[in-house]
Amino acid sequence: MKKILLKLFIVFVVLCGVIAVFCPIQTYGYPSNAIVRVGIMDEKYTTVEKSSVTIYGTDKLVVLTPKKEEIFTLEGGKYLTVVRENNEYVLSYIDTETGETVENNIRHDFSVTCPNGVIGIKDFIRGGKPAMYRGEFKFTGAGNKSDKFYLVNYLDVEYYLKGVVPCEMPVSFGLEALKAQAVAAYSFSQANNTYEGQAYDSSFRYSGSDVEKAVMAVLNMTSKSDTPKAMCCYYSGKPANTVYFASSAGKTTSAESVWGGYIPYLNGGVSSPEQVPESQKTYTSEEMRALIQSWAASKGKSVTLGSDPSTWLVIKSHDSARGANCGYVTKISVGGVEIMGASFRSAVLNNGIRSHCFTITYIPD
Repeated sequence: MKKILLKLFIVFVVLCGVIAVFCPIQTYGYPSNAIVRVGIMDEKYTTVEKSSVTIYGTDKLVVLTPKKEEIFTLEGGKYLTVVRENNEYVLSYIDTETGETVENNIRHDFSVTCPNGVIGIKDFIRGGKPAMYRGEFKFTGAGNKSDKFYLVNYLDVEYYLKGVVPCEMPVSFGLEALKAQAVAAYSFSQANNTYEGQAYDSSFRYSGSDVEKAVMAVLNMTSKSDTPKAMCCYYSGKPANTVYFASSAGKTTSAESVWGGYIPYLNGGVSSPEQVPESQKTYTSEEMRALIQSWAASKGKSVTLGSDPSTWLVIKSHDSARGANCGYVTKISVGGVEIMGASFRSAVLNNGIRSHCFTITYIPD
């Protein structure tokens, strides 16, 4: 069977691992915003949009209007299902006494809190355990999509950082590294304080550890009664988009290579002393044909896939991160259509490989 072998030279996962190295950020600041907004993504971290979700509280849930007026309450442990249809939310639960389904129709955005507990999402796993969230859930319509909404967790910055830091970096890395991760995580949250998702461990259990010490230091807090004053990286007067990742292929790459847009302090090209991991992913020619055709149909592209699969994928340019013959792919021809290497990874292969630093080998029968 004909095979197409992709050899990968980096595990490039934005928002997972040690802080990256950037060109100098201009200033540090202490914004007054002590609330962080985190869009709750699906389990594969592919989208923040939802059409339905079922939540529950460890204690009483309170459903509120945007003006914080109570709509109704639901006892702890009971499931509340939220569905959006035709620009209207339908909230339903089972009445304990009658066993019947009770429905509430809401035409505006709303929020849910659990004042004396935490909120869980049914059948939703994070880090191998049920996902539980502090703070408030806000349900917000997804633009002009009448059947979609964003589920956004609003929580105090202290709880956010104490949750996100150990998800992104082993505690064993040490206090100063954890401080750097905390600054990066907070700066990222402020630069992307919309509905972008980020992994964090909501069931904080590191009291007294270096994680707590690092977070308290970055928040300029000596005791829990202090008001948080988080350290944030700035560039040109705005919070810097301090993306971070697990590893690089010997050098960091640029924002243009990953997302297609220029960011002055994300230029890449900084050498990394780590040992570069390598892995391989094999596709049969028919599997690759199906992936390319599906992508082309979804994008309205016309591709040419001849009888020789070795011509289907041609790397046009890369940044030489691994040397003259390999780097982060900047341009690749897919059936005669040129796209970014990062787009090939995400859109054509559906994130089937974990890097856009790769080589391609065709293995005929």
